[in-house]
Amino acid sequence: MEATLIYVGIDLFLLFSVFIAFFAYLPYFFKQATKINNACICFIRNHENSFNLFFILLYVIEQVFLIIATYYFENNISILKLIISVFALLVLTTASIQKLILDIKMQQIKLSLNKSNRIIAVYKYKYSDLISKIENSK
Repeated sequence: MEATLIYVGIDLFLLFSVFIAFFAYLPYFFKQATKINNACICFIRNHENSFNLFFILLYVIEQVFLIIATYYFENNISILKLIISVFALLVLTTASIQKLILDIKMQQIKLSLNKSNRIIAVYKYKYSDLISKIENSK
């Protein structure tokens, strides 16, 4: 009985230690995830045409795979069902990844536009007196 209580105590201590370690390194994990996210956004922004070409080629490869597989397994209906199901999953996953990348690009464009509009508003406010003086002098 005492040995069981000792093992339970050790298990609880180890579990508590894991939770403390997890929560202690959580900010570090988020900081690294943010760095990776920023690097990916920069890479996507700088290689936009490469991504478009990559996805076109990926869709072509998936379709060629489907054509070859359906020709090769034309007599086995159960394998054809599996191949078509896997193909559908691959196409949906590819489309989802492409949409995610396009959403990231759109978000970055919106942020850049908002930043530009704020800068323009600041300069309009700064130089509104100068503009009004110029207009009055005409």
